Amino acid sequence: MKRIFLYAVLMICTCNAMWSCKATVATRPETVVVARPAQPGPNYIWVEGDWYYSGGRYVQRPGTWVVPRNNRTWAPGRWEQSKHGWYWKKGHWR
Repeated sequence: MKRIFLYAVLMICTCNAMWSCKATVATRPETVVVARPAQPGPNYIWVEGDWYYSGGRYVQRPGTWVVPRNNRTWAPGRWEQSKHGWYWKKGHWR
């Protein structure tokens, strides 16, 4: 019975840590300005570059031209600050 209880507590703590974990950095990375290529067509919109966490740091992914999905608009990603540092909140379609 004790073993089952310990496994349950361990699983709850592990799941809690995974859900609350965000890759944070002490200072917000500087955005690299990239020249925007020509628009490929009239229906395309520009989606700014994104950031992803890799190798202990954030790396910037370049922006791209995309056709909007089903009359939706793009909500760009942004940097947010928490008590542990800065983290990237990804952009999404709304």
